[in-house]
Amino acid sequence: MRLAGRRVLLVAAPVGFRDEELLVPRQALERLGAQVTVASTRTGQIVGLLGARLLATASLDRVRLEAFDALLVAGGDGAATYLWGHEGLLALVRRAHAAGQVVAAICLAPVVLARAGLVTGGEVAVYRSPEALAELERLEVRPSASAVLVSGRIITANGPEAAAAWTEAIAAALAAKP
Repeated sequence: MRLAGRRVLLVAAPVGFRDEELLVPRQALERLGAQVTVASTRTGQIVGLLGARLLATASLDRVRLEAFDALLVAGGDGAATYLWGHEGLLALVRRAHAAGQVVAAICLAPVVLARAGLVTGGEVAVYRSPEALAELERLEVRPSASAVLVSGRIITANGPEAAAAWTEAIAAALAAKP
């Protein structure tokens, strides 16, 4: 499978993202030929829970969403702290979905999709922290027993162990996209 010409926006918190949930999809999608842009709530160095340091070259408030085929959100503690309530990201997620883009989130980040209203009454694969489960219940979204859940163009996964399978599902959705 080749993804040449596909552009992916990979969003992570500036601090506390789960390293594998950013590094695995970035590396795999780039190997397949996709161009991956790392974005955060600010540009500059971002730091993962396990110490990964990467450069976010795009800020969520300045992203030109129409330039991308997919929007991915990495999880980790930083997702809950920085991303769940980030109005700019919630708006981007809504716009990406309305535009027919692939929208994906992993670990604690599926709560972003729920807060954006993309999965109300549905279910997501999610890391089962007490906070995430309470927030999903409040939003009338069920946690899935699946490690990876594909629902149309929405792809969720439950944590770092599912990062490779999540990435495979994303790559398949991008390859199938007209």
